[in-house]
Amino acid sequence: MVELQQTTAFELLTFDGVYLLLPRDEIISAELVDDVHPSDDNGSRVIDYEGEEYPVFSLNAELGILSGIPTDHTACVCCRSKTDDSRFALSCALAEPFFLGTLDVLQEIPEVMSNPQSPVQMLLTYTFRHQQDLALLSTTEKMSHYLKSGGGE
Repeated sequence: MVELQQTTAFELLTFDGVYLLLPRDEIISAELVDDVHPSDDNGSRVIDYEGEEYPVFSLNAELGILSGIPTDHTACVCCRSKTDDSRFALSCALAEPFFLGTLDVLQEIPEVMSNPQSPVQMLLTYTFRHQQDLALLSTTEKMSHYLKSGGGE
């Protein structure tokens, strides 16, 4: 599994008031949500990148899987796990590179908030564009497992 404490380069995905960070080296591409189409196999939503289909998921503020892509989502971030070769794409309103700064603080999930089914592995308090905020950190391996399980259901 990717060691988040050792990672400094992330992709910041914004959706439904949530800031989610995934390691940059697990991001394959950021594509336009307009390129999403139904799969030939089962009609689920996919996006093509370099000859491969990436299943597309959209999440709400509680990280529940949505049945459709929200109208404010403009990007699909294609991800591939380095450990198990799973792949997926997450739709979001905004995707942009994010690099940890010296004032950013990584935090373990407090035990009272810990949920083994959650894809969130750590929290980050950070300052971005002169605003302090909180982001959720995950990896593609953890997120893929979460999405395959139906979003923790």
